[in-house]
Amino acid sequence: MKTLSIAFSFCLMLIISSCNNTPRNSSKTEKLIIKTTTATGTGQDQKKDEVISEVTSDYFEVGLSSQTTGGYLAQKDIVVPKIGEPFKFVFFTISQKDGNNIKFMTSTEFLNFMSAHGYEMVDQLKNDYGADYTFKKKK
Repeated sequence: MKTLSIAFSFCLMLIISSCNNTPRNSSKTEKLIIKTTTATGTGQDQKKDEVISEVTSDYFEVGLSSQTTGGYLAQKDIVVPKIGEPFKFVFFTISQKDGNNIKFMTSTEFLNFMSAHGYEMVDQLKNDYGADYTFKKKK
């Protein structure tokens, strides 16, 4: 029993020290970056434009959706295609400065990421493949 208690204490100290040394838990708020993708046209005429930008708004809405390859992507549809109109689809994903999407392994990892980037959750609505979130910038 004493050995189990010592092993548990060691594991707990190891987890705490590794969490305190990660850059995500630093006191400096990191910039929140999104990649906005606009796709227009169909087939060979399809065009895709991507723009990387920093989120500066006081409120931020995004969905966390599970991926078939595992993990989650934080994304939101802005303009969805409509029947009878020319194809146009606009969405954004939380990304790195170089435009690579950030993949989260758990919703807790995502919430910690948002906190490290200066946002706190104010609303959560679960759906079939994840959840939709509303965040407010921390004061």
